Amino acid sequence: MPAPPHTVTVDAAKYPINKVTVYQDRAEVKRTLAALALPCRQGACVVRVRGISDAVDSDSIRVDGRGDAVIVDVVAKEVYESLDDEVLSARAQATKDRKAKLAEIDRQLEDLHLDQTLLTDQAQVITNYAKAVTTPTSAKDASAQPLQGADVFFGSFVGQYANALAEIKRKLLTIERDIKVKNCERDALAEPSDAEGTYAPTSSRIQVVEVTLETKVTGDSKDETLEVDLDITYIVHRASWTPLYDLRVFSQSDSTKLTYAANVQQSTGEDWADVELTLSTAKVARSHGEAPAYKTRWTLAAYRPRPPMPKMPKSAFGDISRFRSARPPTARDMLPGVSEREGFGAVLASIVGLGGSSESDDEDDDNDDQFQTTAAEVAAGLTATAYRIPSAATIPSDDSQHRVTVALLDLPATLEHTACPKLDPTAYLTAQITNKSAYTWIAGPANVFLDRAFVAKSRLSMVLPGAKLITSLGPDPAVAVQYRPVEKFTESRVSAGLFTSSASDRTAITYTQRTVLENKNTTKAVTLTLADQIPTTTSSDIVVTLLDPAEKQIAKLASRDAAVDTDGVKAAGAVPANGSNASLNRAPRAPNVVLYEDLGIVEWKIELKPGEKREVAFKYAVSYPKRITIEGLDG
Repeated sequence: MPAPPHTVTVDAAKYPINKVTVYQDRAEVKRTLAALALPCRQGACVVRVRGISDAVDSDSIRVDGRGDAVIVDVVAKEVYESLDDEVLSARAQATKDRKAKLAEIDRQLEDLHLDQTLLTDQAQVITNYAKAVTTPTSAKDASAQPLQGADVFFGSFVGQYANALAEIKRKLLTIERDIKVKNCERDALAEPSDAEGTYAPTSSRIQVVEVTLETKVTGDSKDETLEVDLDITYIVHRASWTPLYDLRVFSQSDSTKLTYAANVQQSTGEDWADVELTLSTAKVARSHGEAPAYKTRWTLAAYRPRPPMPKMPKSAFGDISRFRSARPPTARDMLPGVSEREGFGAVLASIVGLGGSSESDDEDDDNDDQFQTTAAEVAAGLTATAYRIPSAATIPSDDSQHRVTVALLDLPATLEHTACPKLDPTAYLTAQITNKSAYTWIAGPANVFLDRAFVAKSRLSMVLPGAKLITSLGPDPAVAVQYRPVEKFTESRVSAGLFTSSASDRTAITYTQRTVLENKNTTKAVTLTLADQIPTTTSSDIVVTLLDPAEKQIAKLASRDAAVDTDGVKAAGAVPANGSNASLNRAPRAPNVVLYEDLGIVEWKIELKPGEKREVAFKYAVSYPKRITIEGLDG
């Protein structure tokens, strides 16, 4: 019969974690059990590692080894172990100390109650004496002449009586407060804690990994022990990391400093002290990593509307529907690609965008001395990117956020201005930044600075290497925008040349809108994108015509998604409004005016010289039959 395997029990806490890879919702932990001493004999040996994190995924445990042994089996299990004598002794001592404190508090309460009774009796004696002195005992005494000097006596007595009684009252108030405090302390100690009560646990639940080894020992070996190293790697939950950024734009040098950092937090029950830390963008795949597949039919059917609901009678207070109010227009209404949550702090580029987060310290100037920080190494795979933090990191198991720096990036920035004066007669400064690094900027909060000033709490969308983002840097008072009142002209007859109709039953209204732009900066030219809007319609009876700029002077695009960048490279999926590739290719050579037909946005690209003041006018006409009433025409 073979001899039972020899078991070596080790405490995991004595072998610190040396490498951690943190994902967005978990972490992979590696710890090395170095120089384990095993008996130098042939046969199986079990290494029992106790105290692994209770957040471990037991199916993820992997063990590698070095030395004269072969790993035969790895088993992870949860066991209950009786508490050792040291823990039980500490529990008994805690109970003894608690009872001693209770006894001391009870003694103090007895003394306080005794003092309270004595002082109350003293106050009563003084009060009774005062009544006896000042109250006559009979009618004869009441008619008697007062003793000589009685007024002096009573004056002195009243003063002494008041002082003595006041002192007693003060002492009683102090005693009442002390009694209340002691009662609170007693209540806190009266009930035993969970660790020492009747149902206090006598055992603890721990995670154990048992590694069975087959030693490679020859019969002539004279050593009593042999040493092996075991690397235990496992996945733990309750760990995560999130990115955060400091984006500093410098207007004088047209440059950007981006601090790419990460907040790492974990509550796995194991402290990560001086570990090699790696941050990964990988996500756990659904369906056990299998590629998705269609398993149901996509069915079309004729739409059959539900029967209308019966009309409700009007309320006694009138038609309540008129109390509903529409959302007021905002600047983002004219900026496709900006979501409801994002404002001018999140003007999106064609691929990515920036929107808000937490404030940090200002930077004195462009050339401030900084600590030399080594950027994280980037390891790009087919499905994810990993950033290895170059210096050792310490992340305690306290579920608090701990900041580590991933990279410090110096990037060029292109500064431009944008204005939608119909919504807000203000010029906003924007920065276009190209990610020329090897890092993927994961979506996360960002602090945006312009020179030394904090601009906004923002949120950075995902930015791939080579992609661009546009972020707003707030209003710029150096560029003035004046939106003048619209000029309106109405005529009853429409000429055939304007709307291809000479009918007299139509009304035509011509609108002229003028915007005055001024660059108050006398040393630097600015580039400004001016956006305004003409109405659109789906009715065949209503005709909207853009008169100035003329059609041959503009580039028409179906939507902002079909925009062409300044280098003449079209965005992915760009389709011209009329379906012509020639129209799309001509857009870069157009005189810097684009019409986005989906929202009726007219956009000018304007260069303002230092100190230049310029008026931009555009004109459009709306024609419709006199028999109909137009809604939203003056919106």
